[in-house]
Amino acid sequence: MGKALFVALIFVGMILWAGCANGPFGGTNDMRANTSLPDECFPDGCSVSGMAVLPHAQVTLESESGKIWHTDTDCRGEWFMESLPAGAYLVAIRRDAVTLRQVIVLPRYEPKQANAFTTCQVLIYTHVEKLYPGTFLLEDVLKIENIPPELIEKVENALRNCRDPFIDPLVLTGVAELVDHGL
Repeated sequence: MGKALFVALIFVGMILWAGCANGPFGGTNDMRANTSLPDECFPDGCSVSGMAVLPHAQVTLESESGKIWHTDTDCRGEWFMESLPAGAYLVAIRRDAVTLRQVIVLPRYEPKQANAFTTCQVLIYTHVEKLYPGTFLLEDVLKIENIPPELIEKVENALRNCRDPFIDPLVLTGVAELVDHGL
């Protein structure tokens, strides 16, 4: 009985140690996410129940320390990255002239699609960073929630027409007006 209890305790201890070393306590994390576009820009995507995606795109994750990871989306606009350290990441998903962006924070990130809304969050962050470097942390981007529908629509229109919202004059003007008038 004593030997069985000892083996059981060792086994449970190993499971707990493995969870702490590679789980949500600051170790490494795996990330699975996907993309969403207002309309289909790229006809080579897989069928995704009527939802437009960004297939075969380059995905770049940049940590706050400047370290960069790369992967690609599959034909369904999904991507996967293994063994990411805990922290905040700026994610750029690019194909041709289309760019979606979002911020993820591991391990507490709840997967959500990179779309017009997440791209607006990063557009606002990028504009504020240009004006006032170091104003807020990358993880604070997720707290930007009260984005006017008109700005989201401008980003959707740029994406719908397969244009990069980060260089689209109407989008950039909308972001500048929003930031100038305060969030």
